[in-house]
Amino acid sequence: LQYLRDNRDVYDQMSRRISAMKDSIHEMALKYNIPYRVNSTTGMLTGFFSKQDVRDYESAASCDKKDYETFFKLMLKEGIFFAPSQFEASIVTLRHKEKEIFKTIESYEKVFKAMAAS
Repeated sequence: LQYLRDNRDVYDQMSRRISAMKDSIHEMALKYNIPYRVNSTTGMLTGFFSKQDVRDYESAASCDKKDYETFFKLMLKEGIFFAPSQFEASIVTLRHKEKEIFKTIESYEKVFKAMAAS
């Protein structure tokens, strides 16, 4: 915690990483016509298969759980582990470098492409 107090710029770094990931994921969802929403905050993001914004429990509960299951399994095949429940956040840390973030975004593209084709 002392490190975070002394290096407040790390929050900006994490926010930039999440924002870049969110933007890339959104572009791919549009490209493949996948109804996908990403909610995020510093260092965390959660994706939902939904045509509408997810703002509360009711809107989260109405998301397509079958699509999330498909997404989860396809991402595992790509070597990317997300929580098995769409109600949990994924965390991006300072240990995740460009290589890992690029791999994740690349995997999103492959998975969305496969989902769009099925």
